[in-house]
Amino acid sequence: MTGSTMQKKNYCFNSLRVSIESDEADIIKNFDKIFGRFRATASQKENILYTISIIYSRKNGINSEQKIYYIKRNGEVFFKTSNRSEIVPLLEWDFYKFFIGSQRDFYLIHSSVLSKNGKGYLFPGNSGKGKTTMAMKLLMKEFSYISDEVAIIDPVSLKVYPFPINLCLKEQPEKEFSEFQESFEELVCGYGDEEWSLWCIDPVEISDKIEYYPVNIDYIIFTNYSLSSKSHLDPISKSEAVLGLIKNSLNFAAFKKEGVELLASFVKKASCYRFTAGEMAAIDGLDDFIKQNFLI
Repeated sequence: MTGSTMQKKNYCFNSLRVSIESDEADIIKNFDKIFGRFRATASQKENILYTISIIYSRKNGINSEQKIYYIKRNGEVFFKTSNRSEIVPLLEWDFYKFFIGSQRDFYLIHSSVLSKNGKGYLFPGNSGKGKTTMAMKLLMKEFSYISDEVAIIDPVSLKVYPFPINLCLKEQPEKEFSEFQESFEELVCGYGDEEWSLWCIDPVEISDKIEYYPVNIDYIIFTNYSLSSKSHLDPISKSEAVLGLIKNSLNFAAFKKEGVELLASFVKKASCYRFTAGEMAAIDGLDDFIKQNFLI
């Protein structure tokens, strides 16, 4: 037995068009909590169509029915689960795999990107390094939002194209964000026996300063957190910056030697730093460091 009538929404990620259809509207709503800013009209056929169908099965000797979610990509089942919280993390992971593969003409770095007074700031880092928290706090200090999770670099112009994904915290929002408390949406995620929550917010709820055009990067700032250290901003060499960007690259294998040369050119005109914060609250001081050091 299948579920009710399918509902469908469309998204456009740079050149990649994705559609999702599901028996349950809440599944699409949950996907929107992360990717809602990429919603698009169905003016062109999608590259990827995800279909989430529901089948009710009854095990022998058990009267109650179990709901099974079948997830298809372009008509082919590639995953099934009875755990509803697994669906959006799976879709996100699968989407990023195809998105990275589709951006053959761009170099991708795991990073947040913001700007202020015409200057571009790139904050590379792996998950859990506080990039999103930093982006949110800097948005509250008159920075403009360009990207989170992915910095899309044009190898020719060396400009970064926007990827304005919704901002998602892995921990419950701190008291500093209490004024936006009602704008956060909790997204319950799971895998197997594990379950966790993301707290997602559209960046326009924090600031209307959203950039939709490519920007030059003037400052590259790697972040590090050490409870035993006071907050400080230290310059790093261009070669250290290139190595750090390689470590945070999403498609280095597609560029290889050309990727090293591209990154060397990318950092050439940028000032490169490492910001060490004794605690997450010290991110508030980053704006002061930026004002003192960069005179913006």
